[in-house]
Amino acid sequence: MECITLLLKSVSNGQRELDLYRKDIVTEVALPEQIDLLRVAIESGRPLTRYRFLAPSIADTIWMNGRTDLFTRSLAGIKLSKMLETTTNPEVFNLAYDAILDGYSEDEGVWWTKGFSSGADTLASWGLRRLQRAALDDCLPIVRRLIELGYALGPTRSIEDLKDEEPNVVADIINGERTVDIALPIAVKRGNLEMVELLFMAGANRKRKNVRKAMRIAVEQGNLGMLEVLASQGSPAGLLNRKAKQRWKREMEEAGRQNMLKWLEMM
Repeated sequence: MECITLLLKSVSNGQRELDLYRKDIVTEVALPEQIDLLRVAIESGRPLTRYRFLAPSIADTIWMNGRTDLFTRSLAGIKLSKMLETTTNPEVFNLAYDAILDGYSEDEGVWWTKGFSSGADTLASWGLRRLQRAALDDCLPIVRRLIELGYALGPTRSIEDLKDEEPNVVADIINGERTVDIALPIAVKRGNLEMVELLFMAGANRKRKNVRKAMRIAVEQGNLGMLEVLASQGSPAGLLNRKAKQRWKREMEEAGRQNMLKWLEMM
């Protein structure tokens, strides 16, 4: 570790050579065992995730392509973006997140997801997807960290935000933010009470279809503790119409789950 630090200091006046060494460390480091090496590489010079071209400028690239992309970053920057997307280690996540934001601008948007075929994510829409992925990975620390950072589940832009946009732009934004959100039902199926509570903090109750699925799973599992959480935080009133409630009641009685009928009445 000390040798690496001294090596980076020895080439600190030669930006190109320093960047090459930092790139080698970031792309070859074994995580999480060598996380201190990753930290040193990130902190030893200019942001690794900065836009790497003098020309065309960010504005010109956005004008030509509608957005920027992975190719506008160094190999080290791309590697950090992949760490950010996939890691289940909260310390690695925090390092990668801070490094990514060093090279982020709101006008440019999220350069490390999707591609030129679709518009760039905002940080809010990126955070929505990353929150879902962390929940599916059953990674409580990263879910908790994303919520602390202000990310949430659900739509990231209101009708008011989109009122001045052209219809085709609105459609592109809506399609770009559409996700397959199954985090809450999966967390309930796993019996992970803490994850369910965190997802409600992130706004999982707004997707009523998922709350209904979650209630059904908890009823079928006979998980009373989970049902208590879903009933207190998921606002179950009105989840079922009369026809659906009658069908659920019949199925519960046929399965011998008469003791679950009180939860049905809440819906």
